[in-house]
Amino acid sequence: MKRLIALIMTAAIAAGLFGCNEKNIVFKGRIEQIREGCILVSTSDNVGFGEAIVYIANDVEVPENFIVGGEFMITILPQMDAGEPVQVTAVKLESAND
Repeated sequence: MKRLIALIMTAAIAAGLFGCNEKNIVFKGRIEQIREGCILVSTSDNVGFGEAIVYIANDVEVPENFIVGGEFMITILPQMDAGEPVQVTAVKLESAND
């Protein structure tokens, strides 16, 4: 029993340490819908999803040309909530046309 508890604790600590090394993800997205506090985007970049609901962090500066149909480079946290579409959090938005 003690070995099992020690093994579980070791696995939990290792998962926590290795999980901290995840990097933010950057992709080019096209705005499909703008909602209160989030946007629906589509992408053809190889990021593991084709559409995402992107929640915008409070400290993110939103570009002036932020409109439906606009293309942006979106930097998101690596954590994704499963679902269809996936749900992610943006930490940076930049116009893709600059």
